[in-house]
Amino acid sequence: MVVAVRAGRELLGAVWVACPAPLTGASLSALTDGARTVTLHVLRSRASADLERQVESEWVIRLLDGTADATTLAGRLGLPRAPLRVIAVHAQIAAESHAALLLAFESVTTGFGWSRPGRSALAANTVYTLLPAEDAGQARRWLSGLQAALPNGATVRAGISAVARPRNWRRRAGRPTSAWRCTRRAHPMVRRRLRRVLG
Repeated sequence: MVVAVRAGRELLGAVWVACPAPLTGASLSALTDGARTVTLHVLRSRASADLERQVESEWVIRLLDGTADATTLAGRLGLPRAPLRVIAVHAQIAAESHAALLLAFESVTTGFGWSRPGRSALAANTVYTLLPAEDAGQARRWLSGLQAALPNGATVRAGISAVARPRNWRRRAGRPTSAWRCTRRAHPMVRRRLRRVLG
């Protein structure tokens, strides 16, 4: 018997069980639950195994904590000297509480650093991204792209900070000026209201 190990639409692998007959009932449920657990382990392994992501995460967290020279770290991260916004993201899928967050982190850190607009860190249950965006609309479009990359049914909650420069990122990071929430399967009226509110 084989059960797919998936993260959204991406096939990560499979769990194989040798059994004399197809599984049913509680046995099949246990195998399916096991596949979900394997998904989380694979995603965590990916997130922590990539040296570039680890270094990027550490530097972003140090910038936000104010424990390092902001100008130097911003240069190492390849961030422009332009105004930036800090975006804090929580992502969730009802049945898989950590999978959406790990998928969100993978989505925003996929590709070489120079090909991505922002720099991100995964800390506890939040993905933090430093995004060059003087206009809040740019940050909202970036969030919409992130939402589109996640599986159906994923809920994304995010806060967008005021514009900040390296010397005041820490102060601005804690004061999001625009709350953003979107559910992919939201009723059309809700989506229209979100568009009106978010511009």
